[in-house]
Amino acid sequence: MSSPDPTAGLRIDPCGPEDLGFLYALAATVTQRWYRLCRRGLPPPHEFEEALWQGVTCQFVTRSPDGTAIAVSSLHDLDLRNGIGWIDVVGDDDLHIDAVGPTTLHLLDHAFGNWPLRKLYATHLDLQPSPFSAAGVPFDVEARLREFAWHDGMYWDRVITAVRRTQWTEHQAASQAGRR
Repeated sequence: MSSPDPTAGLRIDPCGPEDLGFLYALAATVTQRWYRLCRRGLPPPHEFEEALWQGVTCQFVTRSPDGTAIAVSSLHDLDLRNGIGWIDVVGDDDLHIDAVGPTTLHLLDHAFGNWPLRKLYATHLDLQPSPFSAAGVPFDVEARLREFAWHDGMYWDRVITAVRRTQWTEHQAASQAGRR
């Protein structure tokens, strides 16, 4: 007997003002993973909304079947001249790891489908596996910043990964062929 699909019923919506409470609480608990927003520490509440949107092209909230916000994804710091941008996908990994894969796939599809990008970068601390590996998309390690951040009593490396449009296109084609 197969277990139920934990991603069934997930909904991904554009981020709105009603999500600020969730987003601030999430940022307060995952500051080491939400590097774009918290690299200099958690912004104070009165500066949070501005910081949340600084350099951001689009941002989405993933919701559980009951409508509860469980993850956030963003496309930011686009450089269209060079065809590059950055993505973040952040959720409470302990409770909602199943949301990270579909959220990443949605964001990649949206980014590559709407902008002339050739490569998207992502970054994470090496204290956990890449959150993007849950999506099954082949992100390549492009850089490792040794002993970059102090967390839980030790220094951790920050890993910079990237996925090229060609990799995304191949992944999409293989996914479509597997569904037939």
